[in-house]
Amino acid sequence: MNPIAASTPSSAEVQRFAIASLGIADRRVLLSLGRVENAALILEKTGLNVAGFTRILDNYGVRHTIKQHGDPVKEAQRGQIAVTIEDFGKINLVTSAPDHVFSDGTNKIGRSVIVFVKLIDGVGYRHVEELRGKHKLVATDSMRKKIGAWSA
Repeated sequence: MNPIAASTPSSAEVQRFAIASLGIADRRVLLSLGRVENAALILEKTGLNVAGFTRILDNYGVRHTIKQHGDPVKEAQRGQIAVTIEDFGKINLVTSAPDHVFSDGTNKIGRSVIVFVKLIDGVGYRHVEELRGKHKLVATDSMRKKIGAWSA
């Protein structure tokens, strides 16, 4: 794993990492997105304590999101819009100032999941993160988007 940096990368840096991640399947690489700054809000809305945690994006989260939610035809059939590399650059905006945040139980491997939703320029983003408590990390699990707001 890469070391965890304290600074928050720019949107362009996150996008460059996402592009590079698409070609890496044989090992985990990650990018620190900075410390979780709104831990009190997350605790209030979800009951999950992420104080002192760092938010990360790893190649598995990028690859999953693009594979599952990046095809324009499939997403249109779901009433959604395909996620693009540029959307990864919006993660900090979505997670730092969400319109809604809630717990969504656990994912397929049993990790607690937090969902952030935010409307940006008429597009609703639904960003899902998993807690990796042992290392005090919250990691991108998946992302979706659609025209209009997501219901909470």
